[in-house]
Amino acid sequence: LAKWRRLHVSGPRRRVVEVIVIAALTSTIGYWAPSVYSRASHCQSVPKHAHVDVSYFRRYTCPQGEFNDVATLIFSPMEQSLKVLLHAEISLSTSALVLVTIVTYVEAVITFGIGIPAGLFVPLIFLGASGGRIIGEFLRASLGGSETSFNPGSYALIGAASMLGGVTRMTVSLSVIIAETTGNITWVLPIMIVLLVSKWVGDAFNESIYEAHVVDVKNIPFLGPHAPSHFAFIDARTVMHKLEHGIDVAHLHGETVGSILQLLRRSSHNGFPVLADCGGGESCVEGHVTRDALTRLLHAMLASQRAVEADTPTQQRSLLKTTRSLTRRRFEKRKRTTTPSSSIPPEGEEEEFYRSLLPPEDGNATDGGNNHHHRANDLEECGGDPRGEEEDTLMSLIDGVEAEDILLEMAEGKLSAHDVKLDRLDARRTVRIDQIFHPCPIIAREHWPMTRVYTCFRLFGLRQLTVCDCRGRLRGVITRHEITNAQSMIMHA
Repeated sequence: LAKWRRLHVSGPRRRVVEVIVIAALTSTIGYWAPSVYSRASHCQSVPKHAHVDVSYFRRYTCPQGEFNDVATLIFSPMEQSLKVLLHAEISLSTSALVLVTIVTYVEAVITFGIGIPAGLFVPLIFLGASGGRIIGEFLRASLGGSETSFNPGSYALIGAASMLGGVTRMTVSLSVIIAETTGNITWVLPIMIVLLVSKWVGDAFNESIYEAHVVDVKNIPFLGPHAPSHFAFIDARTVMHKLEHGIDVAHLHGETVGSILQLLRRSSHNGFPVLADCGGGESCVEGHVTRDALTRLLHAMLASQRAVEADTPTQQRSLLKTTRSLTRRRFEKRKRTTTPSSSIPPEGEEEEFYRSLLPPEDGNATDGGNNHHHRANDLEECGGDPRGEEEDTLMSLIDGVEAEDILLEMAEGKLSAHDVKLDRLDARRTVRIDQIFHPCPIIAREHWPMTRVYTCFRLFGLRQLTVCDCRGRLRGVITRHEITNAQSMIMHA
């Protein structure tokens, strides 16, 4: 039902209509269900020494001083109805409990997954408690009726635990919760046994409802704690997305702003393999670059260009202050995380390094060389120098600068490759991938069994894994979607 809802009830208007229809259907069923037991023979006297307030019981069509079983369980909140199910001094009709259980189950199935928050925890407890109370009432009637000391509420407690354990597959935590709720330590052992049995039975048929909702309904590639046993008989080349089918990659040398923008806007992956020429006309994997690093790089380059193109001295000073702050953050972080070396400028050389971060002067710019020259003079008055080598641009700031630092300093909002402001960058401008890529990523081999690949994803929290041959040449990429698709194919086979 949840899969059908995801395919056919996707628009906001349809979801609103769905909520209204389900609310009307639930109210109608809840109103007319007690009428099945509206005869006088189904009415019971209100117990005077019960642990529940007398105002809780619903009379419906019964005489004064009596209550209707179905109306009491349906019209009242589930939290209060659970008190009735868990106490022995209140006698409930078995047929009424069966009707309430069926109605509640149908409503829970229909309601799960609609466009408003509708939890399952309390309805599951109520379903399990009503099912256990049915068995308890049947056994009490078989053993002598209400005159015996038989406690049907104990079966309601065991039923609630088994229902929760079978649906959510929780064991230890759930047994502790129920034991603390009841306040009776003697129930720990039977509750643990029931939870284990319900989990084993559930695992024999399907996964828990939350995992099914995440994987099947939300289409999130969730990986369980253990790899499927069949993964030991297949290797990485069987599951990977092969190179001949098309893989988005970044090159260590020769990338431009235009090519990076096309890569980010064309692909939705979180990272890309970085390739470099290894001789003989072949490309080898040199590392891995994330989508976030490329996006931050382009936004940092845009900040430097805006500093050059600023129209007023106020904007120039603001942007130059941003650049200087980013530079200072980079130096401070590198001093904390690395040992002193010649690559880190001393305190007195930070200003000189900062002056070389802006883009190089281009006399053939579309706005005219004279206008650009005047802006350069304005920048020199603010403490900056637009001249510098291409390898010393603001791109070097990305090394050691966190995303939140750029967000705070640049005030660009959420960094995205689809930002229209990035189109202001020169598409032919070279991008230095070697300053931001990760040179030592985790790489799998073609012959690796999928159990090892699965362990790498779980152990290191990977979102994708590059697959190479013994010579380091790219052969494919494995993502979590490929793994979940392989699991589904194995289950169907």
